[in-house]
Amino acid sequence: PPKPPDDGPRPQPKLHHLDGRDPGVGLRGDFFAPGWRYDAYAGKSWTDGTYEIESFLIDRLATSLNVVQNANGTFSCVAQASIPNCVAAPELNAASIGGNLSPAYRDYILDNTIGTTLFRETTFSFGVDGPLFALPGGDAQMALGLEYRKQRIDDTPDQQAINGNLYGLTASVPTRGSDSVKEFYGELYLPLIADRPFMENVNINASARYTDYESYGSDVTYKVAGEWQFFEGIGIRGSYGTSYRAPALAEQFLGATSGFIGAGSDPCDADNFPLDPNAYNTTQRTRAANCAAIGINVATFQQNNGITVFNRGGAETGLEAETSTNWSVGAVVAPRMSGPVSISLALDYFNIKVENGVSSLGGGTILSRCYSATDFSPTEGFCRFVQRNANNALTVTSGFVNLSTDVVKGFEFTGRLGADLFGGRFTFNASLTKYTEQSDRLFPEEILLDSNGTLNTPDWVGSFDATYRKGAFLFRYGLEWFDGSSGTYKLFSTSRQTGLVDTALEQSYRDLYLLETPAYFLHSASMQVMAAEDFVVTIGARNLFDKKPPRVSAAVNTVGNAPLYSGYDYTGRQFFVNTTFKF
Repeated sequence: PPKPPDDGPRPQPKLHHLDGRDPGVGLRGDFFAPGWRYDAYAGKSWTDGTYEIESFLIDRLATSLNVVQNANGTFSCVAQASIPNCVAAPELNAASIGGNLSPAYRDYILDNTIGTTLFRETTFSFGVDGPLFALPGGDAQMALGLEYRKQRIDDTPDQQAINGNLYGLTASVPTRGSDSVKEFYGELYLPLIADRPFMENVNINASARYTDYESYGSDVTYKVAGEWQFFEGIGIRGSYGTSYRAPALAEQFLGATSGFIGAGSDPCDADNFPLDPNAYNTTQRTRAANCAAIGINVATFQQNNGITVFNRGGAETGLEAETSTNWSVGAVVAPRMSGPVSISLALDYFNIKVENGVSSLGGGTILSRCYSATDFSPTEGFCRFVQRNANNALTVTSGFVNLSTDVVKGFEFTGRLGADLFGGRFTFNASLTKYTEQSDRLFPEEILLDSNGTLNTPDWVGSFDATYRKGAFLFRYGLEWFDGSSGTYKLFSTSRQTGLVDTALEQSYRDLYLLETPAYFLHSASMQVMAAEDFVVTIGARNLFDKKPPRVSAAVNTVGNAPLYSGYDYTGRQFFVNTTFKF
């Protein structure tokens, strides 16, 4: 949502305003027509990186464990003749079990595997902007431009990873692909009326962009916005626009990787059901019936195999581009005040709807949705990603898919107060967002399920920032606020097909898991000193009071005493010192 206007004059349209980023170093100058300018840019960027991990090699572990005992009581590899460097595994004892291994054995079974990631991008752009004709409110302005971008990614894991030879880790294959895009865009700014009674400033801004991706074809997006300032600093505004985003290279071309989830994630496993069938909740009854439809009795079946999960990019599975529509209306109050005090306030309502949003489905989610379907079919819906062989071993194929719909609505309040104080300048900025809806669905046949206010989707968030500058010193204090959650147990127990809440399942979640969090506040503070005209030192602390984030037990069975997952990472208080030189 738009922010309150700055105190300065309204900027005229420029290329980098249209494009959303500063084009960097390029060619700029006056165009042939008076007041017109051109802006040309060419850029080449690249990133080369490596990642490494010391891993056990499966083939060497197997060779080292296949041993014979020598006459002197020592051990040698059976394959010693063909693999002279083979080092036999040590005898099991307290030391070897505790990881006290000889350097020779560690060097044999361990390898430092190294992967590489290369990214390349080439960009060309050209734009012109300037005045068209005079209107009662000023000169109409236009900007036109074109841009070409080409990107390429090449991520190559270590050969041992490609071969699937890393013990306890998944096999990986290279992620390689490229894409290019051509864009043409234009923007028109029309100051219709100015300096009239009840019409201090009335203007319209319209823009459009044609986008043509090599991988996804073309689309046209646009935005129309208007502002009506009744009196100086008091007015209303609104906008309506569309957007288009092709999936990123990694989302398209992710190389197939394999992994595993526990056998207990099989929805047909007996451990997922009460002993008494009469105690089944609605979801469990549906799953039991679906398992029975493929010949599995959930009362007796035990899954003894880990579940294999394959992940892959979406280019080969028909991944489409994201599209969205959004509109907002709001009011701005920024009265001109006498003296050293300035204030600006804005309140906006926003409504954003994303279609075909790109996301990655997890193997557990696919299995759960497959066997919880009321219209269960082993080969359709989510079940088309699941294979169960003759021994009931499961394989799940996952990857990037298009989610059907995401909707976000809410209000945003922003404010700024500035005042001269004790010989310096005090500034206070505030941003407060109240979400009224944060809903989504995966497929068109599902309901839009609203998760607003639940775990990970707070309905209130805010950030506040106070600074005081005097001479060469600048002091800053910041606060971030995330409201607590409620309704998470109910959300997890709601059917996406019918919208009905399984009260028995909701109670079981309450009995076994901690899924709600209180409000969370993060404080930060810093001081900046301009030691010289070209030398600035900044010192401060993030998470000033060392506040730990709320703890949850998502996906943890609290009946046991060894949780598998514990919610959030925690980094604690962080101190920093930055220096800046200007040349």
